[in-house]
Amino acid sequence: MPSEARSVRETQKSKYERAIESRRNLLMERGTDKDQIRKDPHLKHLQAKLRRTAKRIEALQTLEKQKEELALRKQKKLEAKTAEKPEGSAEEGKKKTKKKKKKEEA
Repeated sequence: MPSEARSVRETQKSKYERAIESRRNLLMERGTDKDQIRKDPHLKHLQAKLRRTAKRIEALQTLEKQKEELALRKQKKLEAKTAEKPEGSAEEGKKKTKKKKKKEEA
């Protein structure tokens, strides 16, 4: 199961970046021309993994942002709800609990 932790994905991203750089250096040392370097299957595979990891990090950032916005909306809604409650509502709640207790006793 893939990891959803952002720190793990950041570590994976840096690992793939280092692997791509080392592969390029290896191919340059062998004297491979630039066209062949771009066509190297191992390098393409590493670049694809890097792109996938970067997209996943972006998706995780979006999810984190949505969670923050949702928490903020919930907090505002709760504050608005508590501000709208009249002071007499507490007494009404007491009356309802008394009625419930009477029903339970009967």
